[in-house]
Amino acid sequence: MREDLYFLRHDDFDSLTSPQDTFHIPDIIPYLPLGTDRDIAATLTAIYRSHCTSLVECVRYMRLKQFHQLFVSFHGTLTVPVQKLLAAPLLAPWIREADWAMYKVFITHN
Repeated sequence: MREDLYFLRHDDFDSLTSPQDTFHIPDIIPYLPLGTDRDIAATLTAIYRSHCTSLVECVRYMRLKQFHQLFVSFHGTLTVPVQKLLAAPLLAPWIREADWAMYKVFITHN
């Protein structure tokens, strides 16, 4: 049996930090197209961070059906201006970096 595998007791869960406490995505400002409304950028940042945190929580607690629903419905939750900003080619590196931050949380918290 591997020594690095263990199971948490119920009372051990209280001492764990949640992804909301440790999950940070990169600043979106350097990736914005010229003339972008900062309020729309702030909205996208908040929504994307919340979305990523929800996905992490779904994996953490094995809510795979909810994970799938959140994953496929994300674009439908955005307003048109936020969708347009998300689709901007200059934002692709920001999305990649934000997703990479989420993947690192998957690995370290699950």
